[in-house]
Amino acid sequence: MNTCHVKVPGKLFWAGEYAVTKSQQKALVAAVDAFLKLEIEASDQNEVFSDLAAERLTWSRTNAGKIVSTSQGADKFDLIWEGIRLAEQYLQAKYPDLELGSYRLRIKSQLHDQEGHKYGLGSSGAVLVACLWGILQAFSDIPESPSAADRLKVFKLAAIAESRLKMKGSFGDLAAASYGGLLLYQNFDRTWFRRSKKTTGQDVLKLLDSDWPGLTIQSLAFPDDWAFYAFWVGQEASTEKLLKRQQTQLSQDFLDRSQELVEALAQDLEKGDFPNFNRHLSANQDLIEDQLQSQGSFYASPALEEVVNSAREAGLAAKVSGAGQGDCAIAIAPNRFSGQAFLEKAQTSGLKHLALDIYSI
Repeated sequence: MNTCHVKVPGKLFWAGEYAVTKSQQKALVAAVDAFLKLEIEASDQNEVFSDLAAERLTWSRTNAGKIVSTSQGADKFDLIWEGIRLAEQYLQAKYPDLELGSYRLRIKSQLHDQEGHKYGLGSSGAVLVACLWGILQAFSDIPESPSAADRLKVFKLAAIAESRLKMKGSFGDLAAASYGGLLLYQNFDRTWFRRSKKTTGQDVLKLLDSDWPGLTIQSLAFPDDWAFYAFWVGQEASTEKLLKRQQTQLSQDFLDRSQELVEALAQDLEKGDFPNFNRHLSANQDLIEDQLQSQGSFYASPALEEVVNSAREAGLAAKVSGAGQGDCAIAIAPNRFSGQAFLEKAQTSGLKHLALDIYSI
């Protein structure tokens, strides 16, 4: 095997949250230049070193191909174990004579603060994509400079891994980690996907070779004269937990309106039409707030409301990013002068600015 270094970006959702968890619904998601980095190298023992683990994690393979670890705290890293398992299952199905041997993974993340609090930049999806990417690259299945087909393969594998773990997200974070840039992402047909076989290596190969109904991952350009800012409120929010709490079925009116707004925002970006972008982004947040309030929940915490309101008062487009109730807000300025003026004011008020930009791989 080859020694390889990979890095995958974090993500911020701009629009379409909640709706995009459903089949063939769209969202805007951006990869940002905070990274999860992974190194893989041959070793005499299978092990993982992570800056989010208190100690080294060792693991082994069962005769059935499952990955097991008895190290303390190993139960917090299911995505790593499933990523290893699926990557190896895929490789052995495609290359029957391949000897996997033992290897070491070293994982370092910029997606949390020094105390280990996550910023809400999609660290779970990033670690999964990094594991898949690193293992496939180490065994020469994909090159250092991957093609669009390679990126799609990694995305599909990551989606399969999350589905095996019964995760409920949209997989938009996986698209951002796999492709980078600003994306118009449309979820695929989840009923078709749920019914597709994913158990054996041959099942996985067949699923990778098939077209996924409805799936769209389209790169968008961010206008050169606009400026993008992200803020963290120092409070974590779990998308998985929030989605599990939302028991009420999303109405078709909500889904249709979300789709309309996301498509309008994509057109606004293409035209560089900031006034309409601002209006449509605010409408998207209002739509989600109304939906959650009807369920007795809320979208923007007081800290997030402060960020969004401050940005809007300064003439910027602003919105909560992701599932809400914590994590991040985004703000977008029509030019860098007005953006810088807002940023200076925001920092004096104590808002936590994350020095992030859109990251294109």
